[in-house]
Amino acid sequence: MLQTIMLFMSSLITVYMLAIVLRIFLSWFSMTRGYPDNNFISKITDPYINIFKRISFLRTSMMDFSPVAAILVLSVLNTIFVRLTEGQDVSFSLVLGIIVLSIWSVALFFVIFIIILIVIRIISVFFHVSSVHPVWYTIDNILSPMTYRLTRLIFKNRLIPYPAALALLGTILTISAILANKLVEDFIVGKLIALIPV
Repeated sequence: MLQTIMLFMSSLITVYMLAIVLRIFLSWFSMTRGYPDNNFISKITDPYINIFKRISFLRTSMMDFSPVAAILVLSVLNTIFVRLTEGQDVSFSLVLGIIVLSIWSVALFFVIFIIILIVIRIISVFFHVSSVHPVWYTIDNILSPMTYRLTRLIFKNRLIPYPAALALLGTILTISAILANKLVEDFIVGKLIALIPV
């Protein structure tokens, strides 16, 4: 009986996470095309997402990470329900390991996303694509602050061409992501899993 309830809860959480993802995509279209933002999906997901919108560091001037945090919490709960469905134990170290891996997965996703934007932008510069289009403006608004800070940190007052700064940022992010991924998977998660009683 308990396993059936846990399986139902896991399924419900999965459907709700998909609804939040759909809500995110719909919000992009409502911003660009003026569609109303009061559809059924918004009505069922916004009360939960709004809990995370109250956390100030999840929102910046350009990005709102509250839906990501909302999905992260649901993902952790879903993993716990799946383990309970399978009749496995859930310990504090396991929950901590799940939380660390979930946070790392989100961080790694954003790093890879930034690297993809860098590659796209470098290719567009290489092929002399016009920078006037709103897509390039948006990408530059995301990447320029990072490249500016990095070049100021490394080169002080020297001016570095934008494509070179992008390549440097992409290289540093790629190397950092690979090293951090190895550290998280091997060391942190390995230590937490070792704490799980057999």
